[in-house]
This record gives sequence, structure tokens and C-alpha cells, in this order.
Amino acid sequence: MSVLEKRDLAALTEALNASSDVLTLFERATSRLGKLLDTSRVLIGTYDSHARPVRAPVEWARETRDPSLDSTTLSVSRSLLEIAAHNGGKLDVADVSAESALHPVITDLRTLNVVSLLVLTHALADGGWALIVVSECEEPRRWHADEVEVTARVIDLIKRFLSRGEASPRTDELQRTEARYRRLVEHSDAIIFHADSDHRITFVSRRALDFFGVAPEDFLSGTRNRWYDFVHPEDLDRVRMTLDQDRVEDSGFDEEFRVINRVTGRVRWVLMRLMPAVGKDGTLEGFDGFGIDISSRREAQDALDVQSKKIRALYTVSSAIRGYLDPSTIASRGIAALCDATGATTGLCYLFQGQRSDKFSLVAHHGFSDRFEQKEEVIANITGLARYVAQNGHSLFDADLESDSRVSSLITEEEGLRSLVFVPIATDEEILGTIGLLSPRRSHFDGGTVMLVSAAANQIGLAARQANLLALYQRQTRNLSALYRLSHELSRNLSVDEVFQNAFTIIRDELGLKRLWLGLLNESGTRIVGQAAYGPGWRRRLVEMNVEIEGREHPVARVVATRQPVAIEQAEDVMQEFGLRRIFSRMAIHSAVFVPLVAGGQVLGVLAAQPGMEDPALQEEEIALLSSLASEIAVTILTKRLESRIGEAEKMRTAGLLAAGIAHNFNNVLQAIMGQASLLEVQEPNAARLSKAANIIGEAAQKGAGLVKQLLSFAHLEEAHREVCDINSVLDRNRETFGRLLQSTHTLQYTLSGELPRAYVDSGQLLRIISTVISNAADSMPDGGSIDIATDGFRVDQANPHYDVPYGYYVRIAVRDHGSGMDEDTRRRCFEPFFTTKNIDIGSGLSISGAGLGLAAAYALARRNGGRLTVESQLGHGSVFTIYVPVSDQQSSSAIERVRNHNREEIPRALTEVIEREHLDMEEQEGVPVGVEWAEPVELASSDE
Repeated sequence: MSVLEKRDLAALTEALNASSDVLTLFERATSRLGKLLDTSRVLIGTYDSHARPVRAPVEWARETRDPSLDSTTLSVSRSLLEIAAHNGGKLDVADVSAESALHPVITDLRTLNVVSLLVLTHALADGGWALIVVSECEEPRRWHADEVEVTARVIDLIKRFLSRGEASPRTDELQRTEARYRRLVEHSDAIIFHADSDHRITFVSRRALDFFGVAPEDFLSGTRNRWYDFVHPEDLDRVRMTLDQDRVEDSGFDEEFRVINRVTGRVRWVLMRLMPAVGKDGTLEGFDGFGIDISSRREAQDALDVQSKKIRALYTVSSAIRGYLDPSTIASRGIAALCDATGATTGLCYLFQGQRSDKFSLVAHHGFSDRFEQKEEVIANITGLARYVAQNGHSLFDADLESDSRVSSLITEEEGLRSLVFVPIATDEEILGTIGLLSPRRSHFDGGTVMLVSAAANQIGLAARQANLLALYQRQTRNLSALYRLSHELSRNLSVDEVFQNAFTIIRDELGLKRLWLGLLNESGTRIVGQAAYGPGWRRRLVEMNVEIEGREHPVARVVATRQPVAIEQAEDVMQEFGLRRIFSRMAIHSAVFVPLVAGGQVLGVLAAQPGMEDPALQEEEIALLSSLASEIAVTILTKRLESRIGEAEKMRTAGLLAAGIAHNFNNVLQAIMGQASLLEVQEPNAARLSKAANIIGEAAQKGAGLVKQLLSFAHLEEAHREVCDINSVLDRNRETFGRLLQSTHTLQYTLSGELPRAYVDSGQLLRIISTVISNAADSMPDGGSIDIATDGFRVDQANPHYDVPYGYYVRIAVRDHGSGMDEDTRRRCFEPFFTTKNIDIGSGLSISGAGLGLAAAYALARRNGGRLTVESQLGHGSVFTIYVPVSDQQSSSAIERVRNHNREEIPRALTEVIEREHLDMEEQEGVPVGVEWAEPVELASSDE
């Protein structure tokens, strides 16, 4: 043998003789012969007398075979058997295309890429045939004689093996031992198999049916399976990489991996040990495999790992709480840990911002795409689901988002999410938000996930609660500090203007507001009159803006009516409805907060604030602080008013005592003077000069006597004799009396309410009060004009407060003139004794001629009768004096009820508000809009334009 060594043939013969069954024989024969001849393919099969396969042929190939050509190979092998049998049992073809005997199968041979053939057949004792087909697929090849001899030797060995009836000449003991081991293998729970050097299974135990879903005979029929064909795709690369290492052939293979059952699809874990089977000549003949089902152990291990991750997730959250981190940081860490523990890909957390707040914000998210925060529709849909969970307090478990109509398709299409679980974040007192996990797998979550997320939610809720309590404590500390600072500043003896300035500075420092405006309620409670402002762009006329609130539906009116703050975040939505176009448009602002100034159970005014540029809207707690600061301002304003009233009352009392003393002594002096003047006239009746002097002295004494009478009246020496009377009747009976006080150019206009309750007053003193007021009105209009008198019923109470009138039921008598009006200082001092604007002392502002007691006396008489006398006036727009006369309690409840209904009667309101209307009309003509105004640059408003 020139090509093949004899030792090669001997090794082949020994290996074949050592075969225990036909299949092993055929597998060893094909692989050894193919490698020995260095050819493309070797096929060995046995056929009956009709050329039908007794068993499936066994084929070895140098390259990986195409399983789809197995039927072609089987058909060609049967045809070659028939052709070789008619050709003396042998075909030696170097080029199949040139062999005419092969024309019937030349197409199939070309399909199999066969270019050269060596075919040997051998008749068997049972009339059948043994066949060996050696083929070359790369290039034509001429077969050497020793190659043909080796092939003939192999087919001869096969014939002899088969002639033994597959009965090995082993001893009976060996056969019994083999049978025992075979039974052990068949009934063992282990998966035992043998594979050739290409890892194709040549033997497998019965356990394979349960484990792989493939019966042992199916393993061995047709195209044989490699054992790693059953490995789970996710583990296959790892297994193949391990098999490629050289050490497998030396020390074997030991690995854990998953397999898929071909029938049930169930995934099982197996521990596989693979040991190389080496022949006597040291060559690798195959592998002996031993597998153990470790699914239970792996499931327990996986469950333990999951439980460990869950515990680690909860520990992450709880440890973050101990570190005093803010809720958003805790939520972010917790979501990442929960995703790791449950296999979820994404998670998020929503929290309500502040106690009892409706603002629901996304504070943390994990695993979403980079552009997630820009996808408004996706966020809006997820936020809606999260808010639903928070509002209802129940978990949401959705196994298939694609079939849920509540879920936007963008969540499933763009984010690739298929299932979710949302759990409310709650404490014992309230629900604080929602935490959720999402997964791209349907039905990814279960009840255990809900329990885990709920436990984490409780921890996050505790953290949020702690953070809220800490924030509340900090806010309260800041608020108390701000209130203390404001109270301390305002407790000093400051003027009202200084009160406003200091208060605005403190509010700006504490809340960072851009602009502030403060207006006070007028005497009749129908307008808010601007007093002071802080911030960019204020001008005097803007500061002194008036806002009409009587019968109006806008924020300022609502603040006064409800005594609750009102916040406007989008001015465009309410300007038309509330009629506040000019409030917001002049200074181009979009949000403002109005808070009431409340003190002593009454609303004194309104504080308006515009948030700073960095914060477009004030938070709930900031509005609460602003309201508290406004109340402090209101208390200070009310205190200043009371101090002023007390000071005025004390001044009036002192003046009265002084007037009483002066009047008593001065009256004695006047009596002496008048007596002596009379004596002079009697003694010298014909002395013209002396008589004239006596007359002058007498006239001066008479004037002094009149002044004494006024002093006695002002000093409360005259007691009020109060009785029940009808005010309208009193006014009507005295029309002529009032008319004699006026010049011919003056007229009186009456607007008397038809249903007045009876008053309890000294009618004589009331006439003196009214006469004094009418005379004062006439003096203010030297060129003549109309004096308007109106009456109505009015109740002063907590809902309708008046800072200068005690609570109770009154008849109001309003006297209005169209004169020059009074400035603020004159209006404030008009009731002082001896104060007048005519013939005054420049230093003191008091009357030189002794005038100025009329209004002071009227004021004293009004209080003497249990009522009040007040005035509203504006320079250039006339004055309105209002007399409050108490209602008698000796009348029916229906009459009292009429007083209640008259509180907002239109006629008196038209009288008392006309001054302000005319002022506003003039401002509009000058281009100054009506309402609270805001402007641009920066500085505290000064008193100058």
C-alpha cells in the first residue's frame, strides 16, 4: 500500500471490530474512512433485496451538510446501489459527468455537488445489500488501488458484523453486565448520551423524551441532532464559546445552561458534563454526556436572587431616608433598585407639591428614552394614569397596555412598553403621590411585584412626609421670623406712610415680590382707594387709583366680600369677565395675588402683589404668609386709626372742659362790660361819641355772649333729650328753616328713603347738626349751587364695618355740596374746635375771630346722641357729611329688617360716591385708567409725581 500505511488499516479494523452495535459500527466506519481517505463524504447503508433501506443510512461529511438534501441523498444511494450491482458490485468514477451509466442520476449528483465517486456493494446472507459510497465534491479525483482496497476491507467487515446477527462474541457475563447498565441508563433520571466528534448524538437515554421533547429513536433517525441544538438561544453563544476551547478535548466540559423542550416549549436548567471518548490510538472518537435536571435548584436560586434584590431595593430606599435625602432623590434611587429587582426597564414617581396641593409633578424617572421629557402627549397620558391612582388610592395593574383604551399608543409604539404596575404613595393621613414600573413584556408583573412596590412606596411616602414636615417647620420658622420682624418694625411710633414703607420692604425681602400695591376701603365700603405702592414704574396717580367694588364681580371685590386671598395666574382668561383689563394691561403682567387687610373683624383694604420674575406664581404657603403679613399691616392701620380717634376724642374732651371754664368766667366778665355800657348810654344820652362807644362795647359784648353760648353747647353742658322720631318728617318740616340759612343762589335737593325706621335722637340737637352742616356747605359754594340731602337705613356690623361708627342700626343723613372740597389735612382737622379756613392764625391754624366751633359742636352733639358725624371730601370735588343717627329699638323686627335691606340701596350710594366718580372721570379724561395699575422700572413710590 503506497498511499495508506498498514497501521492505518489496522487501526481502522480494530476500531470497527470494537463496535457494539450496527449504528456505532456505521458511524465509526464513515468518520474513520472519510478522514482516512481525505474525501468529502462517506455514506454506508444496508438495503433489502428490493433496494429499500433496512435502516437510515449513516453519512459523514467533511463540511456541514444541508438537511434539506437528505431525501436526495437517500434516493441517489438507492440508484447507485442498483447501478453498482449491475456493474459487478463496483463503480470507480473519476468524473461523473463522463460516465454514461450515471446519466439517470446525474442531475441529483450535481445537486449534491458530486464530481467523483467510489461505490462498493456486497451481497448479504439474507439477500440484502451493504453499500459504501465515497464521494468527492471539490474536483475530479482518480481513486488509488489502496483506497479501493481499504473501502473493500470496510464493507467486508460490515458484512461479517451483520452476518453475526449483531450478536457479539462476548461472554454471557459481559452481555449480562451490558444489559444491567443499559437498564440503569434507561431508568435513570439523568440524561445520558453519546455524541461523535462533531457533537451529533449517536445514543441517548429514555429520559430525553421528558427533557428535550424528542424520543431517542427520533434523535437517531434522519439528520442527527447535535446536543447543543437544544440549548436556549440566550445561552447558546456562551456554550459554543466554551466548546471551542481546546481544553474540552482534554479535560471535558462542565456547564449549566437552559434547554427548550421541543413539545411543551418549557425552559429547563441542566448541569451538563461532557467527557471525551478517546480510542486506543489516541484519537477523539466522540463524547460521553451526562446531564442532570437542576431546574428546581436554579428556580430556588433565582427566587433567592429576586428576593435578595427586593430586600436590597427596600434597603436602598430605607437607607436613603436615614440619610435625610429629599423625596425626589430617594424616589430616583428606589426606582432604579426596583427595576433591578423586578426586571422592569422603566419606572417613575409622582408627588403632590405641598400639603393639600393639587399640583402633581414628576419628581423622578428611570430607564426612559433620552427624549422622554419632550414627549408631552406620552407624559400627559402617564401622568393621567398616575393621578388616577393617587386620587382613588388603589393600585393599577395592567398586563397588556396595547389592549387598554386608557393608554396612548405612543407609549407602546415609541417607548415599547407593554405592561405596568402603579401604586399610590400613602401615609396614614394622606396620599402623597404615585410610584410605577413599566416593562416591554406583557404580563411581566405579578402580585409579588405589587407588594414590593407598595413596600417601597410606603418608605418613599415616609420620606416625603418627613420632607413635608421639615419644609413646614422651615416655613413656619420663616413665617414667624417675618411676622416678628414686621410686628417689631410696625410697633414703633411710625406714621402711616412709614408703616407702608417698612412693611413693603419686609415683604419684598421675605417673598421676593416684584411689585406691591395697597388700597384701603372707603367709608361707605364701595371702593378701594390706593394709598401706597412699591416696585418698578409707579407714579403718584397710579398709586392713588380707585377700584369700585360695589356690586362688581372681579377679584378685588371678591377679596373684600369673602376675606380670602385671590390668585390670578393667567390674566388673559379673566380680564373680560372681571373687567380688569386696565389692571393688567398697563404694566404687561400676567399674574397677581390679592389678599385682604383684616383686623378687628373687618376688612380695611386690599394688598395686591406681583410675583418676581423667577417665580411666575406664589405658592399656597407663600400666599398664607402674605395674608398674615397683610393682617399685621391691617392691625397697625386700625391701631393708628383708633389712636387718632382716641387722640381726637381726648382733645375734644379737653377742649370742652376748657371751653366750659372759659365760658363761665368769660360770661361774668361780659355781664360787667354790658352793664357798664348800659350805664354809659343812660348817663350821657346826648353825647354822640360816648353813645357810639357804648353801642360798640354792647355789640362786642353780645358777640362774646354768642360765643359763650357756643362754648357752652360744645362743652356738653346741654343734655340730649332723646325721643323716637321720624327723620324724614323732621327734614320735611324744616325745609324753610334750612332755606333761610342759604343765599338765593343756593338750592336744596332732597332724596329721602321711603321706608326709614324711626330714630332715637334729640330732634332739636339734630336740627342744629344739620343746620351747621348746611351752613358749612353753603360757605363752601360762595357762587351758589345745589346742596343734596339724602336719607337711608344702614347697619354697621362685621359684614359692613365702619372704622369710626360702632356696630348697630342707623339712619344715615348725607349732605353733599359741590364746593371746592378739602385736602387731606383739612378734612382730618375739620372737627377740631376753632379750626377754620377763614381768618386764621398762620402759626396755629385756628380762627382769630373765634369761628370754627360749628362743626366741632355738631360733631360733639352727634356723639352725644349716640351717633356719629363723618366726612368724605376731595379737593376740587366737594364734600359729603354723613350723620349717623341710632335707630330706636322700640319698633318691630320688620322695620329692623328694612334697615338690613337698605344697606346697599342705590340712591344713598349715588350720593356718597359721586365725589369719587367725578375724580375718576377726570382721570380717565387725562388718560389715567381706572383700577389697580402696574408699570415698569424700580423704586418705592414717592409722594411726588
